[in-house]
Amino acid sequence: MLLSNNDFVFDFARAFKKWLLILLVFFCFNSIGAQQSTQELKEDIRTMEHHQNFSAKDTVYIKRLIELAFNLRYRNWDSVLLLSKKTLKLSKSAGFDSGEGSSYATLGLYYSGKGDSKNAFKNFNKAITVFKRIKNYRMQVVVSNMLAMEHLYNHQPSKALLLFMDSLEISKEEKMNEVLLMTLENLGLLYVGYLKDYDHGIYFLNESKKAMTKMKDFLDYNMVLSNLAHCYFQKGDVDKAMLYLEPSTAYFKKEGYVDWLLLNNMIKAGILIKKKKFEEALIWLDEIEKLHKDVEDDKSLVEFYHYKFEVYINLKNLTAAERYAHKSYELAKKMHFVSGIEVGLKDLYAIHKAKSDFDTALEYHEQFITLTDTLLRSINESNFNVLLAKVEYDEQKRKIIQENEIARAKQNRYIIIAVMVLCIIFCIVFLIWKNTKTQEKFNTQLRQEKEKLEKNELFLKEANRTKDKLFSIIGHDLRSPIGAFKGLLTLFKDKEIDEDEFISFIPKLEADLGGISFMLNNLLSWGRSQMNGDTTTPEVVEAKNLVTENINLLSEVARNKAIAMVNEVPSDACIWADGNQIDIVFRNLMSNALKFTDDHGVITIGGEEMEAVWRFYVRDTGIGMDTEAQEKIFIKNSTHTTYGTHNEKGTGLGLNLCKEMVQKNKGTIWVESALQIGSCFYFEIPKAMQVFKNVG
Repeated sequence: MLLSNNDFVFDFARAFKKWLLILLVFFCFNSIGAQQSTQELKEDIRTMEHHQNFSAKDTVYIKRLIELAFNLRYRNWDSVLLLSKKTLKLSKSAGFDSGEGSSYATLGLYYSGKGDSKNAFKNFNKAITVFKRIKNYRMQVVVSNMLAMEHLYNHQPSKALLLFMDSLEISKEEKMNEVLLMTLENLGLLYVGYLKDYDHGIYFLNESKKAMTKMKDFLDYNMVLSNLAHCYFQKGDVDKAMLYLEPSTAYFKKEGYVDWLLLNNMIKAGILIKKKKFEEALIWLDEIEKLHKDVEDDKSLVEFYHYKFEVYINLKNLTAAERYAHKSYELAKKMHFVSGIEVGLKDLYAIHKAKSDFDTALEYHEQFITLTDTLLRSINESNFNVLLAKVEYDEQKRKIIQENEIARAKQNRYIIIAVMVLCIIFCIVFLIWKNTKTQEKFNTQLRQEKEKLEKNELFLKEANRTKDKLFSIIGHDLRSPIGAFKGLLTLFKDKEIDEDEFISFIPKLEADLGGISFMLNNLLSWGRSQMNGDTTTPEVVEAKNLVTENINLLSEVARNKAIAMVNEVPSDACIWADGNQIDIVFRNLMSNALKFTDDHGVITIGGEEMEAVWRFYVRDTGIGMDTEAQEKIFIKNSTHTTYGTHNEKGTGLGLNLCKEMVQKNKGTIWVESALQIGSCFYFEIPKAMQVFKNVG
């Protein structure tokens, strides 16, 4: 004697309720990410609470608490209640509407799990009201399904049907495929549990299974397999039930879903009892008893006690059978579980009849008949109400469709007129747009031409400035030494000085000509850079050789001032740069140092290897510079210049040219100086090896 078909309604509904619980937590926490384990959640919450900026009104903190409440279902209902009340209070205080609705939902789940349908209805309705207010249609439909399931527990299928129908419409309108699938499955439950239409129920479940396969959602897929096993078991096709039961059981066991594993094991035990394999069924029931230690599900426990009774009465162990019959009956009475009470009375009648205690058996039989008649009338009334609700819903839908068609016909007339007006407006707008685009194109061309002219004007102005500056320097700085040279030649030609006197001027002439040559090189290099005609061609350059060549070039000037020039550049100082440009940099910095160093001074040229560059320096023991002078020397187009210690005159272009040459070779240049102590000019250039590594 297995559970009655009436009791199957509650067994199957419990399976669907667990599936709904999974969906509820998914929709509650899809903004947070993947669902965490209970231990991870506790650690996460503890960490947040000990953070120095912790606030109990933090919405992420509230979400974690709600998720923890969900995770503790069927394990610790008291904690579920405490956490749900806490999150409800915090959500209201923080103005967190979504958290408030979810808290009401978890409270509804708590009361539903404890068999308190009155408070379950109350909290589910509050949750729906909140989600309606904030237009969270997804959660509204999920909780509506929970409310509908609670109505099924209480033999109110007509109310459940209306909720399912409304949920179906909202899911379609809002294109919410997940909740649409859930609602369709619950409609299948209605067909199976109340109308005994197994074919429609199996159809809905198979459609769900196909969808889950495409979505690759393994948990939902295996839950649907479990529900199909329930359906085929109740239909009496135990072989088909086992086909779906075995893979889902293996999955739940592997992933640790204890509540679903318990449900599958109950089906397995029921199948074995139906096949009269009582010893094997007893082994499965022992496994179920172990699982019940981790799961708080009293309705499942009633069914478990009944299965124990079935096994022991068939094994002729009447003492054990009577013990479990009483356990099942008393627990069902305590929970007001009507179908469980019905099965318990039937079991007690059977055991006392087997013991030949006919008086007691008769008492239980009479109670059973009375309760069965009451339930039968209730079920018949419920079935009638289901059909009536469906008819009313269809009629209401038909009227709405008819009214919509009339309104649509009226709207079509307005739409035709509106389309004609829009076409006229579109033509006008198109003409205006076309004219605007033509005007914009013309304006763009004018703007481009203007920008081109402005660039050319700036280029010409810059070229003129460069030309004027070159002529100015040539006129002032080159005319004097050339004029002196010309005057000396004239004196020699006119025999006003003899050959010996002329020869005595040759060192001075040589120095002047070297200065003129140096000045001309700087002027030409600077002029090319200003006119964008000087290109940079990098190659491997040995810096020490450049310094040696420039020391030789400037040796006469150094000898005249008795200045020592020391080359401390390492022999392996190879850089990736334009050799001619770096040569100009070294020559200008060394010439500048000679210019501002007193007689008998020292100029040191060195190099330091850095991570990616070589850092070179030209250090002198000259007169140094103040802060103001240091700020001016590298300013572009500046002609700032001062006379040297022997009244040497420059163009004012040397340091400016150095900066440009260093920057063209991807380097930097700067100075450190102090008055009467000396100056040290630094510049950095990329290492040759570093460049080769980057190229490789």
